Amino acid sequence: MSIHIEIKDEHVKLMTDFYGGQLKAIREKKKELDKEEKEIENIISQLNSGNNEATPKEPLKLTTQKFYGGMPPYNPKWTILEKIKYVLNENHDTFGSGMTSREIIDRMLAIDPVLNADKVKAAKNVSTVLSIHNGKELKRDELSKDGRINVYSIK
Repeated sequence: MSIHIEIKDEHVKLMTDFYGGQLKAIREKKKELDKEEKEIENIISQLNSGNNEATPKEPLKLTTQKFYGGMPPYNPKWTILEKIKYVLNENHDTFGSGMTSREIIDRMLAIDPVLNADKVKAAKNVSTVLSIHNGKELKRDELSKDGRINVYSIK
């Protein structure tokens, strides 16, 4: 049995722009990480060969530490609220917009193996935290500028 989903023509452009932007951001981040990987491999190679003079005097500033407005790399040990705020910051820095609860959940499941183990529980936890913190640390717009309903962002 297959499921057929119909997408209205006016939403196709929004969706292709959104996913095109995500793809572009991923490619840019991949280039930065590839460059960083080469730098780290070079340092390790120099250390293994005993050439300590070529080693930088200060530690490398990893690209992952520069992502998302200087936020630290994602940590699965964070609270659900911290994870939501991280995902919202990541999305805002990349696309300049908020996210629906479904988008937040999907992104968190994609990057967090702990949450991904029990998707139903994760969705309930995220939905609960979004409801509790709406108006406090999170802001919900019932209708966003791009026509999406119930879009969350950081207050």
